[in-house]
Amino acid sequence: MIDVEVVRLRRLRASALQLRALARALDRNKWTRNDALLNQGRCAAWRIARLVSGRLRAHPNIQYQRDAGFWTLLKNSLVASVTSLTATNRCRAMTRFDACLKAVMRELDDARALTLAPDLSDIFGRSQCELRALAKALQVETEVCGQSVRNPRPVRLGSSVHADSPFLTI
Repeated sequence: MIDVEVVRLRRLRASALQLRALARALDRNKWTRNDALLNQGRCAAWRIARLVSGRLRAHPNIQYQRDAGFWTLLKNSLVASVTSLTATNRCRAMTRFDACLKAVMRELDDARALTLAPDLSDIFGRSQCELRALAKALQVETEVCGQSVRNPRPVRLGSSVHADSPFLTI
């Protein structure tokens, strides 16, 4: 591995650990407690971070073998806790989780495109598929949630029976 690849892998590990910390913090939030999408994202981020840490530990240079430090992990958990506290509803929490997931996806795309190891590229490809499926599910959920926040009940003028039915409007 060369220096540029090590830097890229460290950035990927840092963003994956941020995603994991955010998922753990949002899981303690009353709006998103025991959510399947958060659990899936947390597990995917942990697998990516473990893979990258193992790859970096195998490097012959001692300086490249360092794990994420205590202060980095503390900063991640504090930022995630503040984000969780400011998420006042499920839609806002999932939107923030989606933004963090997209950051991990960008880092993963960069790492996979520029890695020289075929086995690492293969594993990154599987992780990309998993994160894309998760992002698609999150997008569907945030669109539905955003639509219900914008238009809680459509107002239909001119209907005398049920205002909620689209077939009875004039």
